[in-house]
Amino acid sequence: MKKVLSLILTAAIGVSCIAACSKEPAESETSATEQTTVEETEATTAQTAETTETTIAETTETTAETTAAPAAASTDVTPELSALFDQALDGFVGVGYTPEFYLGNFDDNGSTVHCYLCESTPVTADPVSYWSFVFVSDDGAGNVVIAKVCQPDYTCMDVYDGDFLATEVQTAPVPGGWEDTMDFEVTDDRLAEFRFANSIYMPVALLAQQVVAGMNYIYLATDADGNFRIVEIYVDLDGGACTSGSKSLNIESLY
Repeated sequence: MKKVLSLILTAAIGVSCIAACSKEPAESETSATEQTTVEETEATTAQTAETTETTIAETTETTAETTAAPAAASTDVTPELSALFDQALDGFVGVGYTPEFYLGNFDDNGSTVHCYLCESTPVTADPVSYWSFVFVSDDGAGNVVIAKVCQPDYTCMDVYDGDFLATEVQTAPVPGGWEDTMDFEVTDDRLAEFRFANSIYMPVALLAQQVVAGMNYIYLATDADGNFRIVEIYVDLDGGACTSGSKSLNIESLY
């Protein structure tokens, strides 16, 4: 009987030892697996964070490049330029010219020709103002004269690019046609439409508008190098906007 109990006890101790020995490697294997999973998760998280940071940086840089406004060229009519214009206008009758923007100058056979964009108001009972390019020639010897006057030809915007054109024939506005606007300040709404449609140029003044299925607007604008352009923006009835025309404003070619 004692011998049987001894065998049973010995067997029980053996089974316990085997269970204990077989359990330790399992726990060790589980810990190793958990450690590997943690390390992989940390590596994945770090990689994801790095990718996200790179994407945000690239997006921010792209957005900044796309939305950065170009430098505006100076269009100020300084006191000196205003005095020069008044001297040229002395004795001129029929139309009153108010220089609103100075567009630059160039040499013409030894004389300096200055170009002004002017509000033009006929001396009549019911005048309708319009825009004119007025060229003033100064020979440097005291002879300052108006050398040429012409008006913007908005119909040339039917062709998208090229040089903007002018006409010397002033026509009365017609229904559905272009209408010069003397309220030329670019409001926040107009600026938002312009920048939505075109991030390349910066509007300086609203020159004309046309009622269509929506609205067409024509702006005096500048590019990143300060060169003047005439840009047409179409705004649809839902508030969407796109650039429908863009031409360089070459004052020498207008002259």
